[in-house]
Amino acid sequence: MQKDQHFMRDAETIRKIVVLADIGSNEKVIEIGAGRGALTKELAKSARRVIAIELDSTLKPVLEKKLGSIGNVSILIKNALKADLSADKIVGNIPYAICEPLLRKLPMYEFKKAVLTVSKSFAYRLLAKPGEKNHSELSDFAQKKFKILIEMELEKGVFEPRPGTNSVVISVYRKQ
Repeated sequence: MQKDQHFMRDAETIRKIVVLADIGSNEKVIEIGAGRGALTKELAKSARRVIAIELDSTLKPVLEKKLGSIGNVSILIKNALKADLSADKIVGNIPYAICEPLLRKLPMYEFKKAVLTVSKSFAYRLLAKPGEKNHSELSDFAQKKFKILIEMELEKGVFEPRPGTNSVVISVYRKQ
């Protein structure tokens, strides 16, 4: 397990994320940070196809055992920053270390909506207005390229192990 990995374990939170993603039965979903597959399994119930991307190769047997019999799930052991993220929806519990590079990569891909779990401080940095203390060039980039909504705050207890920072779920829509 990588040192900054936190697995979502709360079934109600997972259900709310799937509802937020609003996945149609004919949609392809990319999941970033599949972890142990709890969210993947729920996404597969709604989507035509789910591609579960996980960097940590030690989790491959766990994912194969949990998801191997689900016909519409493909497991991809790869760095999400080097993967093709073209899909109808992108969903993920994003490793905090890749939040910024991932957001900068998203404009390269067509997608209808992304529902991402990120650190609370990162989300507020994305939404900061000029003159606010956490405003940065990233804030300008994010607001130019996307409509971003903070959908819900997450208790640390929905993760295992508990993270040291607070998390939120955001919805990201491409601006035309």
